[in-house]
Amino acid sequence: MRGRKFTRSEYQHALTVLANADDWLLVKVEEWTWVVIHRYVGQAKQIRSERWN
Repeated sequence: MRGRKFTRSEYQHALTVLANADDWLLVKVEEWTWVVIHRYVGQAKQIRSERWN
């Protein structure tokens, strides 16, 4: 799995959801969820999207 860095607005949301948003990459954006992957460990995680709030 490859991911990309967050955009500014995505990063602001990721700061509220993830402990350390700098260590995560965005893999997949869906309407209600995002799939992120840890850039060093490779662990994938599903989090709430911006729209959830």
